[in-house]
Amino acid sequence: MRLFLGFRLFSAFLKNEPEGRLIEKKQRHLTLLFLGEVEKAQIEPLFFQLPLPDLAIAPTGYFDKLLFLPFFHPRVVAGRLVFFNPSQFSRELEQYRRKVQAFFSGHGLVPEGKRKFLAHTAFARYPFQKKAWKKAFEPFPVILTSFHLFQSLGGLYQPLVSKVFLPPFEELKNQTAPAFLIRGHNFEELKRNAEMALAFQHPPLLAYLNHKKVSSLEEVILALNDLIYRLELKDGSPFKAIAFHTKLSEKKYPPPTAEGRSFWEWEMLVDI
Repeated sequence: MRLFLGFRLFSAFLKNEPEGRLIEKKQRHLTLLFLGEVEKAQIEPLFFQLPLPDLAIAPTGYFDKLLFLPFFHPRVVAGRLVFFNPSQFSRELEQYRRKVQAFFSGHGLVPEGKRKFLAHTAFARYPFQKKAWKKAFEPFPVILTSFHLFQSLGGLYQPLVSKVFLPPFEELKNQTAPAFLIRGHNFEELKRNAEMALAFQHPPLLAYLNHKKVSSLEEVILALNDLIYRLELKDGSPFKAIAFHTKLSEKKYPPPTAEGRSFWEWEMLVDI
């Protein structure tokens, strides 16, 4: 069995991708660690002992540039993934990566590769035209929806152990105007996930993100409206404003996700 650890993605991939051996969108993922060839008898007893990431709400980010890998003789077109709060989340990912490396090493399995982790997702394999991909590319958002121990089956990836995260936002249906249920543990995370909800509707918004700190829901709404204003000035915006709807609801995680922990939900109303 050829195994690896990674995240499933939900993303607003390019609508018109250039030619290449395109990887099916539902099979695209972020690889965290390769285990390589492992005997079934070795791995199956470890399924329920495998430490899973301490995440409850799905992490978000965006693809900011194309990578052609390996750099000297490219065989793959990939997107570089940038996370919100990148230093903290990248540090947490690296700590978790080391934790599972130690776990598998302690059970006689040595993961493949010692290179520094590069967060990226493959879109297509050779042959492809670099110029066509560069011309077509613009940044677009992504959500890491779930984590898995995958078995690689010749281009198909079968989950063997899984952890599914809560969505960072959900679009509310049957509303007179666009509305989203935004989730987060604090105001910074509510702002970030609200920005992502808007970016999935209009990816060019990503170019206007700012990282100003917020400490109240009013400041979150002001920051979002400033984002929309700057987008409107430069490129035009499909959004007019975020309504000053400031009701927060505290929710508890269902066990066994994180018993006793809570998060916030905010209904974001968008004026178009």
